[in-house]
Amino acid sequence: MPRIRVDSSNSAPIVKWAQVEPGHVFEGEYLGQREGKFGPLADLETVEGPMTLPVPAALGRGLARVRVGGYVAIQYDGLKTSKGGRDFHAFTVFVENADDMLPVPPRRKSGDETER
Repeated sequence: MPRIRVDSSNSAPIVKWAQVEPGHVFEGEYLGQREGKFGPLADLETVEGPMTLPVPAALGRGLARVRVGGYVAIQYDGLKTSKGGRDFHAFTVFVENADDMLPVPPRRKSGDETER
């Protein structure tokens, strides 16, 4: 009997931020995040088909507010420089309607027992 390979990889194309023009928008149904070989990945179902986006910290903060299954638009704002002089990829995240947006998580205060 022939063997069938079971592969956990996603066949969706993975975006490379260095090849994306600032202002480009990726939009579709947000399918959530998963851990990839080199860090977190976000999956979208777009009109062109499935797409996978690497999730740098700046994008992760925006996507943390998006409900899985919601319609999202992710605008790549290009490479920016932080106040500390470090370069980072910047993003603006939009949702189709307020129901697709999750509440802001509470900020932990210094000395909170949750930090231990």
